[in-house]
Amino acid sequence: MSAFLFALACVLAATLIRLILDPFFPEGRDPFSLNFRAVLFATLVGGVQAGAFALAASTVIAWWLFLPVRHSFVIASAIDAAGLVV
Repeated sequence: MSAFLFALACVLAATLIRLILDPFFPEGRDPFSLNFRAVLFATLVGGVQAGAFALAASTVIAWWLFLPVRHSFVIASAIDAAGLVV
């Protein structure tokens, strides 16, 4: 259980940093830039299951907050869809 809490803390920390830096990123550009590091760190410390949880949580959070159309789960373009898959 503590590994999943650690993974969630990593994702939330990366999301908070990305929100602070959001004015410096162009719209829709690099929505997962900090989440890669959070998932990697959560996996290294908490194991594969915690990393998978961090991956799922960061994907949903970044999709909702940073991909255009913001605050929606609508996929605006094929490039955004490819970014979610890759």
